[in-house]
Amino acid sequence: PDSAGKTYHVVDPHALPAHTVVELVARAADRRGPAIRLPALFTRQLSKLTAFSRFFGEVRAAADYFNARAEFDSREADVILSEAGISCPGFESYVDRLVAFIASRLERLTERRGDLHDPLF
Repeated sequence: PDSAGKTYHVVDPHALPAHTVVELVARAADRRGPAIRLPALFTRQLSKLTAFSRFFGEVRAAADYFNARAEFDSREADVILSEAGISCPGFESYVDRLVAFIASRLERLTERRGDLHDPLF
């Protein structure tokens, strides 16, 4: 009842850098991670080149997302959840299940791509 109408941020108290998240997701998907890391400004400038975008796809939005500085205050969520014995797990503990879930949904989408009314999630 004390939570009615409130918004909470449930976040890992030991958040990982974006490059580590990308590497963990790549490993869980049996893919190679990025061979190099480029500074955001450099990536942004490169992504403006047509040849770069054709070869690597649209990376500008991703670069902006991964380089955005954001901080979330989870103190309220931590209090409410700790009363129920719940805490946010570290990303490493569930990345394999997350990637498997997404892969299964993508596989289902590929199989049923003609049926737009099929719920994927």
